[in-house]
Amino acid sequence: MHMEQVIVVSSGGTGIGLATARRFTRQRARVVIVGRRADVLARAAGQIGDAYPDAAAAASPDCSSTSRTMQGRTMKTIGLIGGMNWESSAEYYRLVNQHMKARLGGRRNACSIMATVCFDEIKTLQHAGEWDELGRLMQQAARPARKA
Repeated sequence: MHMEQVIVVSSGGTGIGLATARRFTRQRARVVIVGRRADVLARAAGQIGDAYPDAAAAASPDCSSTSRTMQGRTMKTIGLIGGMNWESSAEYYRLVNQHMKARLGGRRNACSIMATVCFDEIKTLQHAGEWDELGRLMQQAARPARKA
């Protein structure tokens, strides 16, 4: 993992998102978790920080931690693990590129590496409460983006 990489995990306060954030922080990754509930995010960031004090974990319901962490960095490639099906992955890709075009103008688009995971496998592990295995699965799906 490159030290300049920042892993942003959406819905990182509970479940699959939290398990994924924990997996990355075990490897001393810089992680930002985002989600809707500030109290849940703060608790999750505290747990991660207590367990892995050498890893950086920040939490924000409004993405301000993401902005502060990314300030002064040049984003070269976006690695996206998204969508449990091709339809939602296509929507994520469209939204990212729409934002890039609005921000940078012209015919700009985001260089990206995208992985879509199998929803059936996720659902089975989720129902079994296998959070660590879900985190491993998401981390494995992120491997192609590590070189970004």
